[in-house]
Amino acid sequence: GLLGIKEIVENSGLNVEIIQGGWNCIDEYGDERTRFAHNRDAQGTAYAAAIMSVMQSNGVDASLNYDLACGSQYSNLLDWFSEIQKPFYALKAYKKLYDLGQEVESKGYGVYITAARKEGKAAIWVTNYDEKVTRCEILCKNFGPCKASFYTLDETRNLELTREEIYDADGVLAVQLRGYAAVLIELEAV
Repeated sequence: GLLGIKEIVENSGLNVEIIQGGWNCIDEYGDERTRFAHNRDAQGTAYAAAIMSVMQSNGVDASLNYDLACGSQYSNLLDWFSEIQKPFYALKAYKKLYDLGQEVESKGYGVYITAARKEGKAAIWVTNYDEKVTRCEILCKNFGPCKASFYTLDETRNLELTREEIYDADGVLAVQLRGYAAVLIELEAV
C-alpha cells in the first residue's frame, strides 16, 4: 500500500514522484450489477474523502480518479447525463484545503482528518469511513478566537451548512458524524 511505498522511496535516496494510479469504491466480490453500487452513494463519497486524506498524509504527488467518462461504471463524479454525483463534493471540500495552502499537522483516531490554514483562516476535513456513528473532539491550537462553520456531506446533504459557532482560543470542536459521512469545518478569526 501507500504507507510502505513512501518509506521505500524515502530510504532509497531516489527523487521520484509517487502517483496513485487509480482508486474507487468497488465491491470486489459483487456481481456485475452490484459491484459498483457504492461508487456514487454515501459510502463511496466517504471513501473518496478518506482516500484524499490518506494520500495527503502519505506524500502522494498525483492521483487519478480512474474514469471520468460520463456514465462509466467506474465514474463516481458524473452520471450518464453529466449530472454531478455525491463524491464530487468530497473533492470540492478538499479543494478548500488546497486553496488555503499551508498543511497543518492533524491526527485522527478512528477518523480521517486533514487540515490547512492561511492568514486568519483554516479548514479541517474530517471523514468517518465506517457504518457506525462516531463522535469527534478536535482540539484547535494556536489559532485564536474564531467563527466555525460546519458543512456536512452525508447521505442526505451535499456540503450543506449545518451549524455555526464562535470559539475561544484553543477551543475544542465537537462533531458527530453519521456512518459514511464527512464534515468540513471552516474557521475564520474574529
